Amino acid sequence: MGYEDRNNDHYELAYRIIADPVCVIEGSDDDIEHAFSIVSQFIMQEECRNKLDRPYLDQLNKARDVMMDRRMTMDKYKNRSEG
Repeated sequence: MGYEDRNNDHYELAYRIIADPVCVIEGSDDDIEHAFSIVSQFIMQEECRNKLDRPYLDQLNKARDVMMDRRMTMDKYKNRSEG
């Protein structure tokens, strides 16, 4: 699997999480990190538009929030296993 294929996978994961935040359980930590970056970029793009699509922006923010929650949860478990 090449770089472009992995990049497409990250976009697909980001879109799945935007559509259904439960999908945040999919993918590795690295995949979630990339999807988080993609969603954050989408949020910045939407906020720069003259006419905000509020429901879409809310959906993007929810996706970002669930990914942040997963990252914090995974960090907590990593710290427990290392300590």
